[in-house]
Amino acid sequence: MIKDIVIVGGGFSGYMTALLIKHAFGSDLWPELTLTVVESSSIGTVGVGESTAQNVPILLNKIGVDPYKFMKEANGTFKMSARFDNWNYEGESYHHMLHALTIMLDLNLEVPRTNLFDFMNPYTEIGVDILYYLANKDSGEYGFDNLCLENKVPFIDIEGKPQIQKIREGEKRMDGMVGQDLSIVLGMHMDANLSVDFLKKVCKQRHINIIDGKVENWKQNGKTGNLTELKLDTGRKIKGDFFFDCTGFRRLLLGSVFEEEFIDYSKWLPQNAVSLIDGGVTYKEGEDPNVYTTLDAQKHGYMFKIPLRDRIGSGYVYSDHFIDKETIQKEQLEHWNNQGYNPSIGKQLSWTPGRYKRSWVKNCVAVGLSEGFLEPLDGSALILSLGFLTQVFFPMFNKAMEFEGRDVNHYNKQVNIGYEHTRDYICYCHLQKRKDSEYWKYFKHDDNISESLKEKIWTYAHRPPRGYEKLSDSAKPFGIGSWATIGKKSGLAGGHNAQRDLHNFKMDQVGKILNKMCQEIKNEVAEDAITHKELLDFVYNRYY
Repeated sequence: MIKDIVIVGGGFSGYMTALLIKHAFGSDLWPELTLTVVESSSIGTVGVGESTAQNVPILLNKIGVDPYKFMKEANGTFKMSARFDNWNYEGESYHHMLHALTIMLDLNLEVPRTNLFDFMNPYTEIGVDILYYLANKDSGEYGFDNLCLENKVPFIDIEGKPQIQKIREGEKRMDGMVGQDLSIVLGMHMDANLSVDFLKKVCKQRHINIIDGKVENWKQNGKTGNLTELKLDTGRKIKGDFFFDCTGFRRLLLGSVFEEEFIDYSKWLPQNAVSLIDGGVTYKEGEDPNVYTTLDAQKHGYMFKIPLRDRIGSGYVYSDHFIDKETIQKEQLEHWNNQGYNPSIGKQLSWTPGRYKRSWVKNCVAVGLSEGFLEPLDGSALILSLGFLTQVFFPMFNKAMEFEGRDVNHYNKQVNIGYEHTRDYICYCHLQKRKDSEYWKYFKHDDNISESLKEKIWTYAHRPPRGYEKLSDSAKPFGIGSWATIGKKSGLAGGHNAQRDLHNFKMDQVGKILNKMCQEIKNEVAEDAITHKELLDFVYNRYY
């Protein structure tokens, strides 16, 4: 019987895990449950900013935390996309949207019937929207890229108070889509340290025990191997029935206690270091935060640029196998100086990309950096962990749970699938056309491409990605829209084979109608949309 849950490590993953467990189980469902977070004030957190997908605002809402208040406390901004700059050639720029507008469509359309549709639904199984997008160069992006280009958000000003816009009534629009609000298209950028401070404060308000101390020793059950007790540097002993390892790169429980095997991904992901800008890049006078993350490809890697309220969190991701940090730092400063900024170099971080063979070992589950880390591209670590915890772990978790068996095996399998899927997506992004250094050339060598990614590349060369592949689920954060966007821009997917399938499936006209409907909705929303700055001003002036 589980009564005492101990979360080792604070940070974003530690405090968010505590709040999610408290919300999901710590009420009438599990009244005897006690939650304890053990953190060490002498160990800091990693990060200059944190780029997230839309799951953070949604989860904050679920646990009763106002996302606007969180945003203000965390020096945050809104996010609608990741903009890829220079990944195929210098001067190129395109948006990878967080959410496909077509998912929200419910239209009264007459779909041509063929024998194929006796066992395939043309919307979900073929993915007409994706087919049309891949087949037509002028189709536009599948989300609100028009808002990103104008730095606007899908809110409308009503008597001085911004309100999220909703899909309006219109020709062919069914009840299933009319009135849907567009909050799902929004994500968030946030300051890593400030967000942790806020979540810690919420934990205290909700009577979650927080103990300051560094784990120095531990006890395990001699028969089962389960962890039973932690001994802190203060001399205090913490007993527990179930533990979460949120110790970040320290990986105390999985690595030191259980000595779990670590799976190294360096063969596929050579990028293992980042040079950070100290304190971020200060905005120029009159410059406003963007409503998107920028991933700016450079000669030896790429820079991430995360727009916070008062600065841009930035770092240059590279591989120290190909270049030294001095060259990276020189390029980094030149890049910003040439644009009229004057930042200074900050911390240098390095890691081994990979994951543990198992994330759930005995009576311990690792969350966040503790279970693994690939690289910073578009906040993949945070997306992965929160997805595993809420969509895979919580549905099977109960107070009478055994710590071996099918549930544990299922969870570990899903985590491994998620990491391999994300690894392949990151590599797929690096297979775009840039190849002006050893860094970019490395990804294009056949020996450095995983078998699972080779299969996708071969498949997409013969036919485009389709809806029935279900690329996005609880274990796969980068869905069919992500693969289609990169595939189209790089030439690895779409083009003639998408045009062929669109014609063979007799979906030319339906695809055109869907695309037209999306353009109509995008234009309607843009007419009344307010600027990102206007919304931020409201959020930051709303709370005292």
